[in-house]
Order: sequence, then structure tokens, then C-alpha cells
Amino acid sequence: MSEAKDASLNIIKKVEGEVVEKGIGKEYKNYKLVEYNGQTKVNGELRDISRRVYQRLDIDYHRVDPKTGLTNLQLMKKGRAPYWKDGTVVELHHLIQRELGAMVEIPASLHDEYNKILHGLVENGGSFRNNLVLRKQYDNFRVKYWRWRAKQIEIERFKE
Repeated sequence: MSEAKDASLNIIKKVEGEVVEKGIGKEYKNYKLVEYNGQTKVNGELRDISRRVYQRLDIDYHRVDPKTGLTNLQLMKKGRAPYWKDGTVVELHHLIQRELGAMVEIPASLHDEYNKILHGLVENGGSFRNNLVLRKQYDNFRVKYWRWRAKQIEIERFKE
């Protein structure tokens, strides 16, 4: 495993405290690994945006954003990221810094605090966001992902 990816996972471990061994992988408290499957159009071309995402299990879906008056769940239904307990937005961080790579939901405060470690795989100017097609693909993914995530939450609630 690369040093930056290992450091990213160690940050999750540090924040969450407990790590539970499961099979050959690790299961982190307050995170669940999911497979997102989807497609989006960029410049008229249909592109695959499927990937793995480590989802936080402890987001407060009833938290109200004071600026919009919307709950986190309502924001997610509109394709916007929810807010964390500290008032920062929950960001989708690319673990290996490639557009189609695995992602983790982390608060912006944590993302900012560990920015250098989390982005250690990419040299200055090497972001996929410099490619306009990949940037648009990710922007489309992000909106679709949060809408999908909201639907998954509602499906889980319906089962209960």
C-alpha cells in the first residue's frame, strides 16, 4: 500500500479510534464500504463513474444548515454534501488521487488539517482537476452520489 493511502487510512483510524479486523480487509468504526455504480455524460459521451466509497455512518441527517434552512438529508436529495458536527461540509476525498479511485467521506475540517498527507501522491499541478473532462466527470459524480446516498438512507429507514 502506498504511503499516502496508508496515511489516509491511519487518519480515519485515528479519528474513529477502533479498528475491527474482518477477513483480509479492515472495517473502520463509523465507516461502511459501498460500491457506487453509475454513469454520466460529459461532452455528449457516456462515462462510467462507478467506484468504492467509504461512507460515514454517523452523519446527522436531521442537522439543519442555518444558511439554507435545509436538513442534511434535504441537501443530499438536491445533490449537495451534508454538514458535519463542526459545521464544515462532508467532502469526498479521493484516496489515491485518481478520479475513478476509491473515496472516503470526511469532514472538510479533517481534510484541511491533514491536507499535505492526504494529497501526498500528487505533485504540485498534478491534480486530475486540471483535465476539464475529468473535472466535469467528478462534478457530475458528486451530485449524483449525494442524491443516490439520500435514496439509500431512505431505503434503510423504510426497512426499519
